[in-house]
Amino acid sequence: MNKLFGTFNIKDDGVGMPKTSAKEGHFGIKIMQERALSLHGQLHITNHQPSGTHISLTIQQNKT
Repeated sequence: MNKLFGTFNIKDDGVGMPKTSAKEGHFGIKIMQERALSLHGQLHITNHQPSGTHISLTIQQNKT
């Protein structure tokens, strides 16, 4: 069973991210998701146009 290690939140007060898919040659969000998975975590990105973006990373600690 895993237990919660931590939750990290980032919020900005900008205009948010465009709702269109990622631009060709840009891998930032994909890499963030892969790294979250490698830490047994979950990455959630919520776009609140026009008031900014909220990124939340929750990491589970493996119980061995």
